[in-house]
Amino acid sequence: MSGRGIVLTVVWSRPLPDQPSSVRVYRDSLGHWYASFVVPAQTEPLPATGRVIGVDWGVAEAATTT
Repeated sequence: MSGRGIVLTVVWSRPLPDQPSSVRVYRDSLGHWYASFVVPAQTEPLPATGRVIGVDWGVAEAATTT
């Protein structure tokens, strides 16, 4: 029984921070192959500064109801 497959040369953009729990391999419209890994993330809160920031989502009009 002959299997169908491809051989890819891996070029890492950066080391993985932990063992992946899953991977998605896909090819874009130009024929380039990519692998997307799911790894656990370590989060650390930023130090409090007392400042705030707003994000403009580009909404041109806001709808309200009464």
